[in-house]
Amino acid sequence: MRESLRPVVSQAGTPLAPRRVMGGQSGPHPGHWQPPGLFDEFQLLRPLGRGGMGLVYLARDTQLDRVVAIKFIGARAPDPRARQRFQIEARAVARLSHPNVVAVFRTGEVDDHPFLVSEYVRGRSLNLLRGPLPPAQVLKLGIGLARGLSVAHRQGVLHRDIKPANAILSEDVEVKLLDFGLAKLLSEDEDDPLAALPTGAAKAASAVSLPGVVVGTPRYMAPELWSGEPATRRSDIYSLGAVLYELLTGAAPEPPAGEAGPPGSESDIT
Repeated sequence: MRESLRPVVSQAGTPLAPRRVMGGQSGPHPGHWQPPGLFDEFQLLRPLGRGGMGLVYLARDTQLDRVVAIKFIGARAPDPRARQRFQIEARAVARLSHPNVVAVFRTGEVDDHPFLVSEYVRGRSLNLLRGPLPPAQVLKLGIGLARGLSVAHRQGVLHRDIKPANAILSEDVEVKLLDFGLAKLLSEDEDDPLAALPTGAAKAASAVSLPGVVVGTPRYMAPELWSGEPATRRSDIYSLGAVLYELLTGAAPEPPAGEAGPPGSESDIT
């Protein structure tokens, strides 16, 4: 069945970005920029969500007649660090092509704001599934997520924010990893993550991943991150295990006893 999608249109007939966003928030956030309703070959249809740094809209690609998701930096004036992180996300996902990872089609810029165009997956994120789930279902989800994460790791990409909200179960029951907004590009040498990157990419990655700053969502972070150690492929795998634990039990693992959070952490950033 084809989903019925209609853009919001002004009295002058110009498509506008919708005035409501998910979660009951109405109108543009006072600290956020609102993208134009029509630019390049894209026509915005409605908001899909808003995170710590990003706005995500459902849009129609008028050239290819398909529905896509477009992520923008939400700040009114994106700072260099936000731009660098956005660029790293685009480069990270561009390395990946797998049924268990949401595909990215292209990047661009509108009104001095970068954007990222990806496939639109009809379905529900895992945080909306009511747990505990049957073990057989969790096993199937775990296999799909592990396959997607394995491809990312083989391509030198750390996700660094594996959590139920960053995975979606499509209508055809295929689970996909999404939101690589905190991703980090690795070399083959896990202890030297910038060694294999071009000079420009290395400078951007080092600027985004500041020494002593840990990124991620605390309740899904590996124990070593709580003591200030850098993220690795192993910490991504731990986060995947924490997600499966929550799906099986209906509750996320408790953080280490007596810990309020990792030093210099940036939590719940999307």
